[in-house]
Amino acid sequence: METYAEKIGKLLDKEKDIIDNVEISIKNINRIWNKIRDMFKKANNELPKKKGNPNKKVLPKTIVFYKRFLHKLSFILTNLTEKKIMSLNLTNYRECKKFIEKHYKTISEICFKFAIDIDGLLDKNIKKFKEIVKIAFKLVQVNFAEESKIYKEEKMKFYIQRRCEDLQDNKKRFLDSTLNRKRSKIVLDKIVIEKNSVKQLISDEELIENELIEHFRSFVGKKLNSNEKLKERWIRQYSPIQDINECWYNEVIQPISESEWDHMIKQLANDKAPGISQISNEMLKHMGASMKSATLKLANLCLQVGDIPEEWRHTLLYPIPKTMDWEYSLTKTRPIILLETLRKVLVKIVTKRLSKVIAGLPGRL
Repeated sequence: METYAEKIGKLLDKEKDIIDNVEISIKNINRIWNKIRDMFKKANNELPKKKGNPNKKVLPKTIVFYKRFLHKLSFILTNLTEKKIMSLNLTNYRECKKFIEKHYKTISEICFKFAIDIDGLLDKNIKKFKEIVKIAFKLVQVNFAEESKIYKEEKMKFYIQRRCEDLQDNKKRFLDSTLNRKRSKIVLDKIVIEKNSVKQLISDEELIENELIEHFRSFVGKKLNSNEKLKERWIRQYSPIQDINECWYNEVIQPISESEWDHMIKQLANDKAPGISQISNEMLKHMGASMKSATLKLANLCLQVGDIPEEWRHTLLYPIPKTMDWEYSLTKTRPIILLETLRKVLVKIVTKRLSKVIAGLPGRL
């Protein structure tokens, strides 16, 4: 089966000349970004999808085995009650043999595991067969209970150890676990608004969208008046510092090396929400050498031009609940902004370089 890196590599081969041979301009930055974005999208859409349940527990094979046979043996026993034996006419030799043949595979498999003698099973009467099924059921039940107990104890030890490690390495997860905090989601199918001290529930999509825009537009508070005169003290604070040597910052915008780009991509966290393009951190980590080279080309063009693709200025805003129940009120939510992943990689590299430069400046406290 074709891998993600191979798929995106084939798509890139068709556009390689366009990406490699471009002049340095903001127009070409937008052009290359559009090509890269579309290739990621096409490769992602063409690959087979596998649906998974993130909440599904992955149990050990032994527990799954015993659990499956508990269900099977339980089903057989429900058909071996006195009432069922009479209604199915299982006291009759032929009917009894048919019934045993139907469940022979299940019984023989579990009896083989526990070394239960089933010689001549097909010739036994229904009473003898029922006794064998009961013995097998009890053995499976006991082993299932023992394996489940061991599994629970091991899981407890694992999470206790992880919590101790999280106290040092992952304080966020430690607090979530200790305080039993769960990440809640908001479904914006209805919201409560208040006008003239009267609360109203609205469910119309257009009205909800307008209320969201208005709410988050005013979320940051009143905009400062740019025409307002600053006091002399602040004028001095905002004035350019004359003794800054521009050469100090030259290495901040030097071309990014392959190793620097590769290292920063490897450092990206998993399971993070992507920006508008839906290019996730995982997609960047598995994009292959050719696409890694193309994205590096784009990043270096951004440094040379001193600008970024126009789409990178657009973000996704999502409301998430505060610590209390949001009760369909936007005032009990806070916004998060989802940026383009490639933009974040570029900014991290520039920030890291800038921190290194500032740390080495003369006169730094």
